[in-house]
Order: sequence, then C-alpha cells, then structure tokens
Amino acid sequence: MITIDKLTKKFGNHFGVRGVETVVPSGCIYGLVGSNGSGKSTLLRLVSGIYHPEKGQVLLDGQPVFEHPETKERIFYISDDQYTDRNSCILDMARMYAQIYPGYDVQMALDLTKQFKLDAKARFKTFSKGMKRQAHIILGLAAKPAVLLCDETFDGLDPVKRRAVKKAFSELMLSEGATIIIASHNLRELEDICDVIGLMHDGKFVFQRALDDLELDFYKLQTAFTMVRRREDFAALSPLSFEQRGRMISMIVRGKEDEILQAINAMKPLYAEVLPLSLEEIFITEMEVLGYDTNDILQ
Repeated sequence: MITIDKLTKKFGNHFGVRGVETVVPSGCIYGLVGSNGSGKSTLLRLVSGIYHPEKGQVLLDGQPVFEHPETKERIFYISDDQYTDRNSCILDMARMYAQIYPGYDVQMALDLTKQFKLDAKARFKTFSKGMKRQAHIILGLAAKPAVLLCDETFDGLDPVKRRAVKKAFSELMLSEGATIIIASHNLRELEDICDVIGLMHDGKFVFQRALDDLELDFYKLQTAFTMVRRREDFAALSPLSFEQRGRMISMIVRGKEDEILQAINAMKPLYAEVLPLSLEEIFITEMEVLGYDTNDILQ
C-alpha cells in the first residue's frame, strides 16, 4: 500500500504538487490523469524517491521511500524520457538491473523481448521511439517490483503493442500482487485497464474514484416525446446535464439502469434508451458537478 501524506514539492515559486494526499491499495492498477503541467510526473518522482518533498512523505507499506534503499528497491520507475546508453542493449541493461534489484529476472526480460519481437542484443541507437518504450517496459516488468510507476507509457506504441503492454501489466499485478501507477494525459488509454482513476490539476487531486463505482453511477438517457418537454419535467431524475433538439432529449442521470427506465417509461415517451458513458464523459460530468471548467483541465 502506498500512502501519500500531505505531499508538497516546489520548484522556485512554482508548485509541482501541493498538499496531495491519497492511499493507493496494493494489487491495483491506478490511472493518474491530467494535462501537461498538472503534476503527474512530479508526483511519480516523489513516489519513486527521486525527489524530496518540502512537506509530507510517501510510505510504502508503512516504510518511508526517500533515502531508504531497502524500500526504493521495491519500486521501478519508467519515466517519459528514460535515459539509456545508446550503445547498450536490453541484455546489458537487464544484467545491470540484476545487480540493483533483488530477484531481478534476466530470463524473464529475454522472454518478454522475444514476445515483443525485439532483439535483446541490438543497440538502443538502432531502436525507434516505440521500440525503446517497449524495451524499458520489459526491463521494468522483469524487476517484478512491488510498485511499477509508468509515465506516459503508451506514447509511441501502436494499438497492438498497447494491448500487449496492458496484458503484461495485468499479469504482473495478478502474479506478483504489484501496484501499477500509469500517468497519462489521455483518459481513453486507461479506461479498459485501471481499477482506480485520479485526476490532477494545478498540482492537486480534483477527483479520485474506483472505476467500478464510476461506471455504475452514470448513464446517458436519450428520449423523445410527442410534445416538447422542459428540464423541469424530469426533476425526478435529477439530470446532471440536459440537451434538447426539438423533441429529442439527451441527458446524463445518476442511478440504476432499471429505475431510470421505469421512471422515464412512466412518462410515456415515444422512445427511450439508456446508454453507458465513456470514462471521459463520466469525468466531464463529475467535474462539472464539482464546479470545474473541464476545458481548462482535460485539454
């Protein structure tokens, strides 16, 4: 379990993160979402023990991370600009990591390299951006860490490789009980893999929810009537958003699907359909309910 307690980090007069606190349970995949400059990378570097906070602390299973090698060796961080010697190869790096991380599995790194159709002895200088990204992911997985931190992991990967990486993350979580935190500016990349989503803006969390809770709470209701209806006519459904074009009405409501349909059918519509929302639609709705301008945060 990762405990982030009132964490603050400044760069000059600028706050990287400020007063961040949350608990990330063991054995889950946590999606960290936010626009560029929102504090995602800073938070990952604090969790990994690279940065020292001005205030607060990060604990892994109750033990401090910063300047505690025995805790840090349980964490593997894949940055968005991971440095690697251009003349080294995956095999070289795996052997190096084996001297740092107890239980590092060099053979696992080689097996994954074959699965991803890479050459373990090819120099990094011959790799494309996407190939380098895959190589760093492979090296991180082979550490079998308690915590795997990934910054913009899917950047530069084609859809097939993205699917393969997501599968590998899930297998690590299931086999090792690992906690995986994936930072991304793209909600769509995370909605089919994460258990929990946290949205950052201006160095703070503005939203955190378990994905199952999000998906069960919200629906899009599309309906039509013989006469024009107003928002007030649907007060019993407490619509969070309401859009009307002629007789066609689209609204987002919170509740159980069968209860929503029962309520709308009692009004004798010409047509009514309840649809699930995408993760992005859910977030936009929740943010607007909280009073945030989603154009500022999600762009």
